[in-house]
Amino acid sequence: DKKSEMRASSRGGYLSASKSGIAVIDLIGPIQLSSSALVLPGSPDHVMDVLSEYEKSKWVKGIVLRVNSPGGTVGSSQEVYNAILKYRERTKKPVVVSVIDYSASGAYWISLAANKIVANTGSLVGSMGVITQTPDLTKIKEKYGVGMRTFKSVEMKDILNPWRPTTKRERIIVNRMLDNIHKQFVETLIKRRNLDKKVAETLADGRLYTGEQALSLG
Repeated sequence: DKKSEMRASSRGGYLSASKSGIAVIDLIGPIQLSSSALVLPGSPDHVMDVLSEYEKSKWVKGIVLRVNSPGGTVGSSQEVYNAILKYRERTKKPVVVSVIDYSASGAYWISLAANKIVANTGSLVGSMGVITQTPDLTKIKEKYGVGMRTFKSVEMKDILNPWRPTTKRERIIVNRMLDNIHKQFVETLIKRRNLDKKVAETLADGRLYTGEQALSLG
């Protein structure tokens, strides 16, 4: 009804309750679903929430997702990506991503769910890669005699412990995990952009592309 349409409009931000139109949703900042009940405008939670509301709306004829994000966690990116695909499948309505400054890493993964991606010539997109980092605190232990006692039930429970050197086996395990996630990213790129596997693997080396470069590369 009109009352529910106005509520959806206030959450999405740009849709009149009195007539059909294109809804605009913002996805701004790092991609990470919140454990809080508070849903902030521009957050991944907000995008998924509004998509769910607009799925029931007879007024919404399509969605423009305005993206300005450096990426974030893999699982959260996949959640939003799947939410967009489900919206498209259930409603048969288009979703277009409009990139502001950047749609990188997990944000680009999300963007791949859209029918089309539109970017400024100087926007930055891509950064298709996976990374994990941990500080090296072993020198602090050596210099100041301050360290960390670790008690664990199994060998790999503290695999990223910054207070001790990483073993060869641990490096292999972490790299295999990252390679597996990267493979998922590349497979998504191939499917959503109809690219040859070798081309996709070459493009997905972690670098950023300008909007102009991305267009020419497909």
